[in-house]
Amino acid sequence: MDKIKYRLVFNRKKQLNGEGKALIQIELYKCKRKIYVSTHIYIAEDQWDNKRRAIINHPNARELNLRLWSEISEIEKIELEFWKRGVTPTMMLMKQQLTGNYYGETFEKFARHAIEESDRSESTKSNMQHTVNCMQQFRRSASWDDLNVTFITELERWLKAKGVHVNTIAKHMQHLRAIINEAIRHGHIPQDRDPFRMYSIKKEKTEHRYLTPPELRLIEQHHCTGKAERIRLAFLFSCYTGLRFSDFRALRSDNLKEIDGTTWLMIRTQKTGYSVKIPLSVIFDGKAMKLIKQAGSIEQLADIPCNSDTNRYVKALALEAGIQKRVTFHTARHTCATCLVHQGVPITTVQKILGHTKISTTQLYSEIIPSTILQDLKRCDNSQSSD
Repeated sequence: MDKIKYRLVFNRKKQLNGEGKALIQIELYKCKRKIYVSTHIYIAEDQWDNKRRAIINHPNARELNLRLWSEISEIEKIELEFWKRGVTPTMMLMKQQLTGNYYGETFEKFARHAIEESDRSESTKSNMQHTVNCMQQFRRSASWDDLNVTFITELERWLKAKGVHVNTIAKHMQHLRAIINEAIRHGHIPQDRDPFRMYSIKKEKTEHRYLTPPELRLIEQHHCTGKAERIRLAFLFSCYTGLRFSDFRALRSDNLKEIDGTTWLMIRTQKTGYSVKIPLSVIFDGKAMKLIKQAGSIEQLADIPCNSDTNRYVKALALEAGIQKRVTFHTARHTCATCLVHQGVPITTVQKILGHTKISTTQLYSEIIPSTILQDLKRCDNSQSSD
């Protein structure tokens, strides 16, 4: 049983108020996460013994120390009540209980607050909120009792009827399962009523779709207006850099560095934390740099909607350009890898550009197009004839 640890903290923000005093707080610590609760007691710096975690040199020191430990005792009682109910007290749950910030009765309210208060990336939060939106369209104000295997099966059937792809449905179900797991941890749903115990998420084998060089030229030559044009430029930038959607949207001017006359894009990927360095003024003849200038700034270039909305624009863009295949924003990443391999760039270099920790992952991304095979065979013949 991983219990919460408590301690008193004085002047955590390292600042004094107008009276030269600072606040004493109660720190709750568990699983590398902390929350702080105010005791509303302010004292001077020389009235605190940090080693004993107690008030000293104060006319009411004894009474104030008793009050502090009494407050800790009251918080410990809240934790104990959760354990008695069979609920593991998380930091989020304790914070809600102590501040009175309850989610309300509906699952939808709980889901939205749980997503926003999580430490997930903004793009993941946006995608999860989209899943909740879909649930609301399927059945408005779903109650806790609605959440059973029948509900999930009917939601899957409804999404299929709307033409949603199997793997997109699977992603929605993964989001829903994560939210329900959170609800179970908070005691809103009993463990034995977990609807996903009786439901298996269905996925199809992912096909690494990419644009061939002629298809990429169609996108380059096709021009749109307004938001559609911004998304076309963003898609092309990802084709020239291999950036994931989440990393692209996080781009800022600070990511651009000038080194010996070459402009580099330097980021730490959100998915893997891998450090990626891309020579923008060299890769694909500097086309990515031209897109930044065309957009006005890298911030303006990266200012596009959430993943699902962006993909709707990308799908329409591909059709308008005459490309008869399913295209998403992530297709640009596959396109980058495939085109680099087609140009003869070593697979280890492609690996570094994409930010993969394993070469095997890069090999899956870098599909070989027929013309690449012909180039390799000709290159082999030429090397043999020169021997």
